[in-house]
Amino acid sequence: MSQREKVQRSLFTYYKVNGNENVAYTNNLVKDFIRETSSVIELLSDEETGNEAVDSAGCSNYNVKDEEMPAKIEKNKSEGETVMTSSTMTSISLKQENALFVVSDEEQEVAVDEDEGFDTVKQEDKIEPDFSQGLDSLGCSEQLLEDVKCPVCEIQLDKLSILERTTHVDGCLFLTSAKLVYKSLKTAPKQKVKKPKSVPKITSEERIEKSKDAIRNRVKQIPDVKILNFTSCKFAVDAFCYGQHPEITHYFLSHFHADHYMGITKNWHNGIIYCSRITAELLVLKYNVSEEILRILPFNETMEIEDTQVQVTMMDANHCPGSSIFLFKDSKEHCILHCGDFRINKEMIQKLASYKINEIYLDTTYLDPTYNFPKQENVIDVVGTFCENIFRGVYQHPLQQRITDFFTFRKHSKTLKPLICVGTYTIGKERIAIDIAKRLKTKLYAQSSKREILNTFHWEELDALLTRTPTEANVHLIPMQYMNLEQLEKYFHSYRNDFSQIIAIRPTGWTFVSAKNNSTKWMKELSKSQILARIVKTKNDASRFDLESIEKQFNNDKVTQIYQVPYSEHSSFRELSFFSILLDHTRIIPTVNMNHMQSIKNMDSWIFEWQQARSVQLVTIDDF
Repeated sequence: MSQREKVQRSLFTYYKVNGNENVAYTNNLVKDFIRETSSVIELLSDEETGNEAVDSAGCSNYNVKDEEMPAKIEKNKSEGETVMTSSTMTSISLKQENALFVVSDEEQEVAVDEDEGFDTVKQEDKIEPDFSQGLDSLGCSEQLLEDVKCPVCEIQLDKLSILERTTHVDGCLFLTSAKLVYKSLKTAPKQKVKKPKSVPKITSEERIEKSKDAIRNRVKQIPDVKILNFTSCKFAVDAFCYGQHPEITHYFLSHFHADHYMGITKNWHNGIIYCSRITAELLVLKYNVSEEILRILPFNETMEIEDTQVQVTMMDANHCPGSSIFLFKDSKEHCILHCGDFRINKEMIQKLASYKINEIYLDTTYLDPTYNFPKQENVIDVVGTFCENIFRGVYQHPLQQRITDFFTFRKHSKTLKPLICVGTYTIGKERIAIDIAKRLKTKLYAQSSKREILNTFHWEELDALLTRTPTEANVHLIPMQYMNLEQLEKYFHSYRNDFSQIIAIRPTGWTFVSAKNNSTKWMKELSKSQILARIVKTKNDASRFDLESIEKQFNNDKVTQIYQVPYSEHSSFRELSFFSILLDHTRIIPTVNMNHMQSIKNMDSWIFEWQQARSVQLVTIDDF
């Protein structure tokens, strides 16, 4: 290693980052530092060698105006002013003390002879050390750092990272605690390097097989909650993003929502997929899934599953178009019900009431008494009435039209009607938009990608309403992620001469709190059994969504308005309670909110309350 390289290596470790200020130890300060390191003291025999070392380490940038700096320091040294001396940004305070200038930074003091000057760097010329470009950018190659020692205590630092080396050197320079100096080295103790033993060569076939094993080990296995166990076989429901199971070749898909079909591609080949016709068409449309692996099940018909002794009956889940619940029964009368995602209604309970079910895999999205939102039919009726009132001008204030015309740069718009936008997912929430369009006697518009999905429904009523021309329809279906003011205003801008204003309906069950229930404060004073009894015994009117609930969100002065409505396609807590109390079953297995132990315990406690209520026949189907 040359003398220049030794100096570079020592200078490399001598820097400090402190807040947002810049600092560098240049020329005389660096020479002072080098004198303290025994490994390079012989290099400092003359002024030229020291300056050359500083330049090669990238620690100094010269400026024409730097010649004026010694005079400024002489003038201000007694005033304690801060002088920026380099590129690493730390303040250096100068004091006159016993014919020495003292550079202070917290506990550190570096003495410099009075007759020696400082080289300064302008703020705009500062150079930041760039570790992202490697060690070469700092004037040091990786080869130079193979045998790195601390310039202060001379402990080997070659096993530490750049950050750990910096921390250690800072500890030696600015702290007095010997424990801290040695503590940083304990994180990476120097280990003896053993010579590797000769490894026998492996063939290309063995290498490929090992790669396959490694891939298989990285792939997640199907969770138990998604596997249905029968005596002679096993099935998986909504489990497509996992590794292939050696005992499972029959897979069931409840509906076409990403959190359930995730993992399916045109190359998916783990087995046969059973689903509804709409779901199958969407798999082919969106992911080009081979029809050879798809088995379409009819609703409300019992079918034999291939190569098994198990029968399955698929029923409408009342969730989104094509959504299904699966009722399995084997030759030994072992019965399993998998609900996927569903919205319980009276007809569904009546269909299942005659079965003795061993296990129910339950959609527990809203298994919490705070989610006691109204029935879908109630919400659809209220929203439809509200939109009719808007069209008739029931809420129109004389000032409203002038404000709307002003912000949309129109002279008059008495003949224009509002644009109703309903938020939807890839599939779902369509029923509320269809009802509004029918009430308003207008067409229904959706973008081409959404229309492709709607065409898979084969609903004559929907097909009659759809149009390709947006200005022909006063009801538009738009993606749920665009249901915010910024996106809606952009959307409305294109149609400002065709519609008077934009009314956005955002259907969701998460935001609803019944005013008649006075929030959920009353629950704090009651036990779980008392809460359950009050919710199921009180008619659903207690959580009813009425016209007043949506009218109070109306604002005359806004061109773009968003209305949150409690239209959910998941079952409320009240509906889940009726479902679990009225059905004859042995065990309930939650399928949602299973990531936290507290959530699991809370759901188990409510399942226990349902069992107690079922034993005393707390409710009947007429109470629903």
